[in-house]
Amino acid sequence: MNKNLILFGVFIVALLVSGENCLLEEKVIDVVIKEETCAEFAENSTSETFATSVEIDYADQIDQILSDNGYSKSDIKSATLESGSYGVTSYTGTTDWIISGGITVRRVDGGGSAVTLLDYTSESVVGLLGQKKDAALTSAGVALLNDALADYLGGQEPVIEFTVNNGDVNPNPSQGDPIVFNWRACLRINVVIEQTVDVPEPPL
Repeated sequence: MNKNLILFGVFIVALLVSGENCLLEEKVIDVVIKEETCAEFAENSTSETFATSVEIDYADQIDQILSDNGYSKSDIKSATLESGSYGVTSYTGTTDWIISGGITVRRVDGGGSAVTLLDYTSESVVGLLGQKKDAALTSAGVALLNDALADYLGGQEPVIEFTVNNGDVNPNPSQGDPIVFNWRACLRINVVIEQTVDVPEPPL
């Protein structure tokens, strides 16, 4: 993890420049954690237009990220959305579906309107299988999610609704050949933690 590398580096420097009786002083450093939160979608449609919604407890997912890294919310200096990606996680059919549409996000807590987070155009379901394709995120979607992160740091518990709005499938699915696959959209967040460490005092 990034935090381990940073702390290990500080420890090594301390050993190299200090003697057995060296005085130490406390320093505050920034530890950067980069982790992902994901929304999973299960698609099964006989039409080229379909909508699939999933609610994500954003606060719970961030709490889990912090816990996995040995931190809590009170340790966070800042948290921002860094990037997004999407990819197909499972598909066992034979048709190479080509899909186009978009994914929206909406704050469930406190209400609010849905805004587009990303668009996908002429994507091959087979081609996305096992992949994590970088997504071009909209400014409106990024703003909504960064506001949710800020509210989380302020004590709120944001819940986000992700909705796939598919507008086209080629070839057209049917009752005899429905489009069935699972995929996910992931958001990479950048969390900065303030860490206090002991370092050798500089020589006089």
